[in-house]
Amino acid sequence: MNIQLMNVAVDIIEQRLAPLANVLTRNNHITAMRDSFALAMPFVIVGSLLVPILFPPVSIDGASRFGQVYLLLRPILLPTFQLTIGLVALIVAFGASASLAKQYRLPERLCGLTGCLAFLLFIGFRETAVSNVYLGGMGIFTALISSTYSIEIIRFFLQKRLVYSLA
Repeated sequence: MNIQLMNVAVDIIEQRLAPLANVLTRNNHITAMRDSFALAMPFVIVGSLLVPILFPPVSIDGASRFGQVYLLLRPILLPTFQLTIGLVALIVAFGASASLAKQYRLPERLCGLTGCLAFLLFIGFRETAVSNVYLGGMGIFTALISSTYSIEIIRFFLQKRLVYSLA
């Protein structure tokens, strides 16, 4: 590729996209999304490391020694995989709520739990396998929307002084 053309492309990116990127990084909601994904990342990594162990690319029979060890370890490791990958949206909901609350100077843990509860209410959490699907990767967008909305409602009520004190 021509060096001059590359320099022109870099200049255009610096002039047009850099100011937009600076504006976006200062947005509270985008920062909350970034922080929530950073919170969920270790759980996703642990769950992803278990995938080749739990779901090997070869067929496993119980006759070999490897097959016997595999059949013994799989039920032990499977709950770890299911809890790390299966609860990503709930972790994202907590992270987004807590981060947004921190930026608004609200109590972080209380707002994080409120965001989680709003997410669970929003997906219609029940003890069936169908509703639990949204606790994983399929519910991340819903988690972001519901947790952000719940914190904005808390902030609105606090700004309008529509609160009561127990003391």
